Amino acid sequence: MFFLKFISAKGLNLFKLLKWILWLFLGFIGISVFTVVLYKFLPPPFTPVMVIRVFEGWFEGRNIGIEKDWVAYKDISPNVFRAVISGEDAKFMRHDGFDWNSIENAKRYNESHHNGKLRGASTISMQTAKNAFLWHGRNYFRKGLEAYFTFLIEKIWGKKRILEVYVNIIEFGEGIYGVEAASNHFFGKPASSLTKREQHFWLQYCLTHGDGLPGSLLPTSNDVLTSSRAGWVELLYLNIKKNFKKKLKYYLHLQNASINFG
Repeated sequence: MFFLKFISAKGLNLFKLLKWILWLFLGFIGISVFTVVLYKFLPPPFTPVMVIRVFEGWFEGRNIGIEKDWVAYKDISPNVFRAVISGEDAKFMRHDGFDWNSIENAKRYNESHHNGKLRGASTISMQTAKNAFLWHGRNYFRKGLEAYFTFLIEKIWGKKRILEVYVNIIEFGEGIYGVEAASNHFFGKPASSLTKREQHFWLQYCLTHGDGLPGSLLPTSNDVLTSSRAGWVELLYLNIKKNFKKKLKYYLHLQNASINFG
């Protein structure tokens, strides 16, 4: 009799545990979808990465603030979007958030280079999901959440909104987020006032070299113009402008979103 009561009580506790897990799961789904829908119309006030950087500065005895200045899509130069796509994710307009060929290639490379630097295959959509909702890291749990949020923003935001959020929250250095804040910080003028060459090469240099660097080591306009990566990025830039312009506009037309690529 005692044994039956023990089994019954144990089964009841397991049922309660599973019930709580189910409610937590449904709560997470509801809150995450609500947040993604909200950010489709409103700028994210801050991101987990911004908060983490502030606390990291405190622990290291440094004062790292949050310098950001949201700019609407229509007020951002098309050259910025061209530079981002050409340097970060040339297939951005043609994938559903995941570049499966690049992911497979990166997997094979990492399996054969155990002691070298790991190669990533993050798309602009994946980077936006990570920077807007998550934290930096390489564990499978975070990667799973990144894939989940990537799926959500692709379905709810669309390509135009993903680009707008990406260029406004990406980290260009300690406490500096978004192209407008970065342009004002390094050049003393808004991003719309930068020349095409400055916008293109400086943006790509920062995305490649400037993440998390101290202010004294961040790139200047001269660094950008002498970057060995510059020529390669320019070729991609011209290739996208020449070959994909019609495809980009057509794709966005299907989404009822018009991007001016010049």
